[in-house]
Amino acid sequence: AGMRYELEIIGNQEDPKNGNPIPYERMTQRGKWKNRRAQRYLAWKKYVQECWLEKYGRFLKYDGSESIRLDVTCLFRGENHGDPDNIYKGIADALFANDKHVFGRINFAHCTDRPGVRIEIVI
Repeated sequence: AGMRYELEIIGNQEDPKNGNPIPYERMTQRGKWKNRRAQRYLAWKKYVQECWLEKYGRFLKYDGSESIRLDVTCLFRGENHGDPDNIYKGIADALFANDKHVFGRINFAHCTDRPGVRIEIVI
């Protein structure tokens, strides 16, 4: 216990400077290929994973058996943004294959400059 990881992601894959984080999207197997919102969410998930790998070089070794803390702060520009709970779910989904024992805080703030997410993981 006690390992801490921090990552700030500015923007999203469509607008790396000004885009708001993209919320989790529930989808069927078929919907992955047909639903535009599902496609957008899957691209966001990939973007989150690429940002993580760029900073840390590899994903965390985590088998899902112990609890892991994930705190997410959403920084939104304007009122056109997803629900912070769904942003959190998407980050957990992107970073952990098994997120059943992932817990933590969800914070959000409105900003005028750098929208995105701040992620903190404590193992």
